Amino acid sequence: MRSVEENEGRNLLNKWKMSEELITLSFNGIGDALCFRAVGKVELPSDEGLKLVGQECDVFVDLNEAGFEGTVSGALLRTTGLLGTQSEGTKIVLRTGDTVSLVAVRRVRG
Repeated sequence: MRSVEENEGRNLLNKWKMSEELITLSFNGIGDALCFRAVGKVELPSDEGLKLVGQECDVFVDLNEAGFEGTVSGALLRTTGLLGTQSEGTKIVLRTGDTVSLVAVRRVRG
């Protein structure tokens, strides 16, 4: 059974896939020896994976045994009065302990 946090994170990924919104993906891993950032659109080829397709790169993230943290959705921004001041986003903690952050390029408006 999925946690509330995982459901919120996956719902946000699905929303981004449907809207074809530009998303910034940041990765810090391997003891912070590798860091990179890419901008693209979310694809969800399966329940176990996330693909970000950019102009000059494609990034695949294995969601098996991954956890979602700190998901900020448009609904949460509306209820907290932060709409228009922050972007939607989530952090995925991979089974290796490395993290992938995903943030919408544009801020949610009313």
